[in-house]
Amino acid sequence: YLNKYVSLLELTANADRQSDFYFLILQENSAELYEYHHNQLHKVYATKQQPGLDEKTNPAGLFKQVSQTIALLNIKNEKPVIVSGSPNIVELFCNSPYYSKTFFPFLYEMASFGEEIIQSLVKEITSHWNYWQIKFIAGRIMIAQKANALISNAEAVLNALSHSADGLLLLDKRFKRQLYKSRRVNALFNKTDELMNQVERFLTRGNRIEITEPGLLKNFGGIVLLQNQPPGSYEQQSIHKPGELIDSGTW
Repeated sequence: YLNKYVSLLELTANADRQSDFYFLILQENSAELYEYHHNQLHKVYATKQQPGLDEKTNPAGLFKQVSQTIALLNIKNEKPVIVSGSPNIVELFCNSPYYSKTFFPFLYEMASFGEEIIQSLVKEITSHWNYWQIKFIAGRIMIAQKANALISNAEAVLNALSHSADGLLLLDKRFKRQLYKSRRVNALFNKTDELMNQVERFLTRGNRIEITEPGLLKNFGGIVLLQNQPPGSYEQQSIHKPGELIDSGTW
């Protein structure tokens, strides 16, 4: 129909990435979890504890419930979880063993979170979606590194894909452009065609690919494969340290 060859990689790379995330609101003795998907916000979980000294001083039970629920809903860790609510409770959660590198605090000083306020916050998140997506990808990279599930650089990724490795493939925008140029002049490395073919097979197996902003993968050769992790590994993710983020300078 187009009278020219169009690769699956090109079609995927040009696909519009919509905002897709969980929004967690933590308050003194309660938690509400929303999912934002296809431009719609839906409440997917809510819990409330009876007020008491133990919950106020150490709400570990609430945090554990929330973490387990998110692990079930977000089993492949494909969406970021943005956390807001009472600042002191959010701070406790961020410093608990139940906090993940794919959770991100979004604090506002307010007494209650009614529907109008929640919609306003969600609108602000979606209007800066690129910022949150960069943080999320950086978090996933750190998790994969810790789990020894990260493969980087073209030769190593090609070898893994050739052995039918599955997961999430990240490509730097500049690296993708170089791949297309290299296919014509063989300038990048001598197995460009083979890599492109393996990427297409990877996509036909039902895997996903993300084109990242220039610089995010500069320490990984511009291409990263985050291999699928076995069920249950989500709960073993380490606590996110404040300010811990992969350098996003120019690649």
